[in-house]
Amino acid sequence: MALRISQADPAAIGERWVDFDKEISFKIAGIDTEAYQIALERARRLIAREDAGQTLANLTAGKSDRREHDIQCDLLGRYIVLDWKGPIEDDDGKVVAYSPELAAKLLRANVAVFAWVITEATKVALDAKQEVAETVGKRSSGSAGNGNGRAKAKSRA
Repeated sequence: MALRISQADPAAIGERWVDFDKEISFKIAGIDTEAYQIALERARRLIAREDAGQTLANLTAGKSDRREHDIQCDLLGRYIVLDWKGPIEDDDGKVVAYSPELAAKLLRANVAVFAWVITEATKVALDAKQEVAETVGKRSSGSAGNGNGRAKAKSRA
């Protein structure tokens, strides 16, 4: 028997190319991507730790403080928006290639794109779960069709 090394199916790992408009597409990972979820949980713990000493009577904001939205944009740019195609331009009107930093900057500058990415990443995750559920429900073509995949024992009559 041979073992085969194959490229992972993007549907199974939860990432897709999604059209934003006629000219621009983004490669979007599912919102349930493990690295994104870990980073998001870590960011929330760090924010809670930094805010632990404050009360409603003495709320302060310093120059080193960051908005939760900005942190979320950084995480989405790094773990959810994986690539793009189409004319995405910098401040000088020059088309730029994808990078996590530029993706985060795009998300911070454009709330509509931010909301769209969250929505599409949720759809990607739900679609991936649906495809896995459908695959698990199918009988294996390599078996005799038994539900558990085991052949029936032969009688010795």
